[in-house]
Amino acid sequence: MTATTMAPGSTQLRVLKFGALQAKVEIINRFTRPSALGHLIVPAVLVVVFLNVDVSDFLGGQGATGMLAGIAAASLFVGGFVGICGELVAEQDDGTMLRVRTLPYGLAGYLVGKTLSLWVTGVVTALLLLIPADIFVAPILPGTILGWAALTGVAVLTLFATVPMGSVVGSLIKSPLAIFPISLVAYALMSVSGIFFSIASMPDWLTVPIKVFPVYWLGLLSRVTLVPGTTFDSAGQAVTAIGVPVAWAALGLILAPRALRVMTRRQSGARLEALAQRRAARGY
Repeated sequence: MTATTMAPGSTQLRVLKFGALQAKVEIINRFTRPSALGHLIVPAVLVVVFLNVDVSDFLGGQGATGMLAGIAAASLFVGGFVGICGELVAEQDDGTMLRVRTLPYGLAGYLVGKTLSLWVTGVVTALLLLIPADIFVAPILPGTILGWAALTGVAVLTLFATVPMGSVVGSLIKSPLAIFPISLVAYALMSVSGIFFSIASMPDWLTVPIKVFPVYWLGLLSRVTLVPGTTFDSAGQAVTAIGVPVAWAALGLILAPRALRVMTRRQSGARLEALAQRRAARGY
């Protein structure tokens, strides 16, 4: 076999190794610092709320389990979309993206590593929510290998539907202050996408755009996976529930590499020096 025929596979292997190494370092740093304790706050608050508030009538009678399943999917959505936006902005300013540009396969490996690290972080965050809820609130974790496989599939689909598009948005942002309105939009979309209450109570003109975005369908997939007795209304709904997130994932995977290449072209030593001087002049 010639070197030419081996080159594509060799390149892909190097990209995966680069990404896996980056993901390993980021995951270790993320969960070995004191700030990692922040991942316990939301699960603790939710357990207390569900133990003291009657939510049995929410989401068409699905109650706490339906809401918990939706919140788990929402946490993956926010972690993927908002998480990658915030990290891209921060790493433009600290010189990381400039260093990535100089590495062989750096950009592709960077995107792979971010996807892996955010997926692991999202899964850990979701499990920190679901395990205490399963113990103290109501049984929600899958009881079979097939159920766990379905839950893993939902998690993978959620990250692929959010991280690439989040990287596209993050690559367009030049100021950390812009993360705030983007976060507000993400949380607003999550709040009206059937995570906390059924969209049947909303006006028809609002439900149409909601179903264009993947959040509603990811929440539905999560409830079908985790809430006993919950099924799709039809085969067509099942296809749409998978198809909409897949379409967003495909669009993101097409646009993300191009957007990141444009962003890295903006990176230079002169830009970082000018940014440092502005910060020194402001005092922060």
